[in-house]
Amino acid sequence: MLMGIYLMKMFGYSLAVTVLAELAVVFLFLKFRGQAGCSRRAVALLVVLVNVLTNPPAVLICWLGRIYLPWAQIPLQIMVEGAVVAVEAYIYHSFENKLRWNMKHPVILSAAANLSSWLLGAALMALAGRITGTQLYRMLRILLRAA
Repeated sequence: MLMGIYLMKMFGYSLAVTVLAELAVVFLFLKFRGQAGCSRRAVALLVVLVNVLTNPPAVLICWLGRIYLPWAQIPLQIMVEGAVVAVEAYIYHSFENKLRWNMKHPVILSAAANLSSWLLGAALMALAGRITGTQLYRMLRILLRAA
């Protein structure tokens, strides 16, 4: 029972933070690109649905990796995030014409949105004491080295 509550909180908080961060990035992207012709509701719904599709499996894989592969936690996170970026970019590209948002670089949008949500999540975990400042620093160094 307690594990079920823990998992619901973990998945719920992660999805909420991810959706909020990625919505902000997508709307900023649309604003600076001058995409006035697209429906903001449709775009918001797409972002929410895309994250409902990609976030729970990503969180589950990273959580299981933290338990069973603690030595490979950061490389696993990078691989999972890469897969999520690819899936989200494909979906955004697929809906490009339906939403009339002339998405020329869905990979850049997806990467920026996922990086912002990942950084926000890491910062919140550091503030909550779930990871240490040293772990956060190591994750950022590895991420910057991989980029």
